[in-house]
Amino acid sequence: MKIRHVLCFFLLVISGCMTERVQPATEYPSVPRQSVSFVKKIEYDEHGRPLFHETLKRRPGKAGEMCTIVHFVNNRPVRSFDVVVEQQKADLGKPLAVIYQWTGRGFEAGLNITGNLSQVHFQGSGKEAGAYLAFITAPIVIGGVTGFVFGIVSSIPETATELRHLVVNAPGTVTGYAV
Repeated sequence: MKIRHVLCFFLLVISGCMTERVQPATEYPSVPRQSVSFVKKIEYDEHGRPLFHETLKRRPGKAGEMCTIVHFVNNRPVRSFDVVVEQQKADLGKPLAVIYQWTGRGFEAGLNITGNLSQVHFQGSGKEAGAYLAFITAPIVIGGVTGFVFGIVSSIPETATELRHLVVNAPGTVTGYAV
């Protein structure tokens, strides 16, 4: 039973890291003659028709590279997208920041509870003072630990997002669109 939970958790986390680009040629499945081309730059002839001289063999993947994705139907350009590749850096400090925030919230909640309890004046023996001290500090400890556990759980999606930045190559941002 435990293995099943761990396996489900592992598959859920790893699924966020596995992405696949869908080619634009799948937009019209009923049209038989369609294709996609990566062009460095679109030039125009004297009549304003687009010319595609510098075609690229692969989609650019380095940060800062630009290209135009041209979608052809029946060997005629139908639409084009100007794309710039962005640089993505994984910030593995973000999951730790989430844990830190939740632990702080739990600690503050425990401190607020303790603040209300500690306003009572205590008089008693040494054993009673130890029990009173444990009773007063228990909300702080329980709040901090509970906040830490909530932080661990809340940091899982953030960790998956940051790991995806390491695994998946940089995405492109569409800067222009033409039909």
